[in-house]
Amino acid sequence: MFEEEVHDAIEYLTAHNELMASEWARMMAREIDSKIGSGARGESNVSSALR
Repeated sequence: MFEEEVHDAIEYLTAHNELMASEWARMMAREIDSKIGSGARGESNVSSALR
């Protein structure tokens, strides 16, 4: 049981860190170009800006 709880906590922290890194990258890109992040349906447009 303990190992399962640890595994779940690691999965949660991994997902959390991925989301935080994505948001951090979006914020940094927006500092460079304020149009980034105003794509269709409010989705981030970072990948197209980095091409």
